[in-house]
Amino acid sequence: MVTVITKTIDAGGGGDYTSFIQAEADVSNIGTSADLVANDEAIVFEAVAGTYTTTLNANSSLITDSTRNVTYRPAAGSEHGGQAGAGVIIDTGASNIPVLISDDFVVVDGLNLTTTTTNCAWVQGAGTVMRNCIASAS
Repeated sequence: MVTVITKTIDAGGGGDYTSFIQAEADVSNIGTSADLVANDEAIVFEAVAGTYTTTLNANSSLITDSTRNVTYRPAAGSEHGGQAGAGVIIDTGASNIPVLISDDFVVVDGLNLTTTTTNCAWVQGAGTVMRNCIASAS
């Protein structure tokens, strides 16, 4: 049975990390090793509602599969409820794309992605799942 390791992202400072960048920088150190498959582990980052202005950039050396992977989702009570501008918002303005995925089997669930660049996500990782997100690029 997969051991799930849950960490909190809170821009207000009440969590394990204050940004998606900070969480991703530590992702290889969270499990027993960077091989989540061999250790039968999964990492879940739960973000507290608020606006985050830096990119979620999943680009690590983790070894993952479809069940032993990394998930980014809202913490309980921080869901967007189908409303743009609510919940966990990654708003990079004109500076960058909100989500960049190079890692395999990353799950991005229920985030609000906003930017004034041409797109909200760039996904290269095999098996990546993006669901329940609201995207707005202008």
